[in-house]
Amino acid sequence: MSFFIRPFGRSGSIVPKTPCLRRAVELAGFQPTAAKAASRGRFFSTTKTSASEQRPDPNRKPSGYHYSPTPPPSGPNPNTSAKPRRRPPYLLLSVGALLGSLYAIYLVKLLTLPPAAPGSELDAELLAEINSRGDELVEEMRRNIANPDDPDWTTIKPTDITLNGIKTPVMLAGPLSSSAGLPYHRLLLNRRTGDFHAVIYIGDGACGWPTVAHGGATATIIQTVMSTAAGMVELPASGQLEEGRLRYDPALMNHFEITYRKRLETSRFYFFSAKVEENPEEIDGFRSSFICGDVLDVMPHEAEKNNVMVTARGHFLADNKKLLPK
Repeated sequence: MSFFIRPFGRSGSIVPKTPCLRRAVELAGFQPTAAKAASRGRFFSTTKTSASEQRPDPNRKPSGYHYSPTPPPSGPNPNTSAKPRRRPPYLLLSVGALLGSLYAIYLVKLLTLPPAAPGSELDAELLAEINSRGDELVEEMRRNIANPDDPDWTTIKPTDITLNGIKTPVMLAGPLSSSAGLPYHRLLLNRRTGDFHAVIYIGDGACGWPTVAHGGATATIIQTVMSTAAGMVELPASGQLEEGRLRYDPALMNHFEITYRKRLETSRFYFFSAKVEENPEEIDGFRSSFICGDVLDVMPHEAEKNNVMVTARGHFLADNKKLLPK
């Protein structure tokens, strides 16, 4: 028995070669299909093909085969996930903020008027306004805190300072007395109890940063007020001079501490409230006293805990001999 084998596929089939076998196949119920004769050029080609052309195409679908791609799983795919968010450029933001701050400071200095020159007409006008407003605050503070008719309460000015009957200038009565410095400070003191309250003004020329008061200037005026109170406590009535000024010798500062809780702005009034606590022990003939007080941005009778700007504490020594009546 011999068979003629044709290529498989749509047109491929197996057909018996002899008539007897063909008849037997037909009797068995098989009906072979007629196959197309393969073209001569398919099996016998004189054209030389390259190796890349003879290589089978992997993407080619075989004849008679229906390709149905399987859908990918519905789970998350790390390759198709959203891109991670980029971090903001912190370095560029920091540099931009620094440049913006420097530019803002330059604008503040450019737009802010310079302080008035000491002794000028503008300085005199500003001093008059500051003194008028400060006196009003002192009177209001005296009405709300102290009894206006109580003789123990005394208002002290920088010009009341004398030494051995001769008026002597102090630090706050010199160059800092202009409207741009520390032109106004009044002390309301109870000579018997040691309670005192002060009204101070910080000018726009006493700033270490634009619109912010210099720490040294703040410490200077607080220390001066505290030494004044320490030297004036329990001063006898006969210590007054004929011209009406109080005889006063500044107390010596032995120790001074200051704590800045909030920044102080310039060109405005502040209030200092404290008390002199006498120390019964004498140190080399000097009367010793301790003072603790706070700088407030409102009146002492209206102040709360969040109104404390600066806290100060000091130890002062006063000469008893100069406080005794002659």
